[in-house]
Amino acid sequence: MDTNKQESLDQLFQAFINVALHNYSFSILQDHFSEEVMGYGTAEDEVLHGLKGFKWMIERQRGQMPEDFTYTRHPVFNKIFDNNSAIVVEEIEFKINA
Repeated sequence: MDTNKQESLDQLFQAFINVALHNYSFSILQDHFSEEVMGYGTAEDEVLHGLKGFKWMIERQRGQMPEDFTYTRHPVFNKIFDNNSAIVVEEIEFKINA
């Protein structure tokens, strides 16, 4: 795997995590987000497509998240393709600090 591509992917995925879990602005992802992206949440209706779907999911999540939590990321799969696209799968374990 190309080291520069892997570093770019890692930086972009960290930006994704920052938006999703740390209330960063969506604007840091806008130029890098494909409308062909899709994902799933934990609820039956949490199926997202494109940036609009991602924003919907994150805004919903932000309304449900407690202020005090920790998380651990567990990488599952990471693959970069020749055409500058990638698949990244991580499981994220949350702990609510009461």
